[in-house]
Amino acid sequence: MAPQVFSSFSLNGEEDFDPDAFTAATGLMPSRSWRKGEEARGRLRQHSSWSLAIGPDLTFDHCKQVERLLDLIEPHADAIRELRNGHGVEPQIGLSWGDLDGDESTPGFHFSVELLRRIVALGADLDCDV
Repeated sequence: MAPQVFSSFSLNGEEDFDPDAFTAATGLMPSRSWRKGEEARGRLRQHSSWSLAIGPDLTFDHCKQVERLLDLIEPHADAIRELRNGHGVEPQIGLSWGDLDGDESTPGFHFSVELLRRIVALGADLDCDV
């Protein structure tokens, strides 16, 4: 059986980053978001965050899922770059896996040059939880 793969795009920033304003400007509904200073599990959030996640998909091909995620995000690339350059917001693509059986192969990485260019054009980091 193929493993579960998950992909996410997140924006993380300080006080001047308003996740609700990004939602309103783009029309994209986050999977989760919060503001710096909000309480979570008895602690105050140290930064503001907006995140859109897709998955799980049962596959060994994580690239197709990342392509779908980028298709959702790229129409808003100018707003993302403005947040990154003008407000210190850090964009990130996150990849993770779930339900890996020790007897099965784990998903591998093979990102084409074109897919990597798409990620770089957003000014996003790539975080892989293996």
